[in-house]
Amino acid sequence: MMKKALGLWTQMQEEDLAATDQFLSTLGDYLQKKGLQVPFIIRVSQTQKTRTAPQPPNIYSLFRQKVKSEDLDTALEHKHETLAIKYAKNGIVAPLNVLWTHYFINGNDEKAEQIWKDYLKDSPRIMFQK
Repeated sequence: MMKKALGLWTQMQEEDLAATDQFLSTLGDYLQKKGLQVPFIIRVSQTQKTRTAPQPPNIYSLFRQKVKSEDLDTALEHKHETLAIKYAKNGIVAPLNVLWTHYFINGNDEKAEQIWKDYLKDSPRIMFQK
């Protein structure tokens, strides 16, 4: 396969065909992975730079960061809130009920109000309801 890849490059040179930056990048990456010297310069296009831009951290990496920084309460609240919202999307609001109660008791009125507005106000059953 490596001979075919290099052969393709050689044939393109002999026939005076211009390869795209994407083609050269792909071929160059392949040759480098196989431990071969790349016989051309690999230019990185703006779209390739954009594609390899760092992605925003996901929930698990945020949780690990919080745990590592010893902010366990925030990490657990964030994890519980994410999980509770997943359940609420499937019609199960009990976990958000618990989280709403936690925020309400601890004076986090902004978060409690947001959960109330988004998920609980029209709920047919709310904890501690008579």
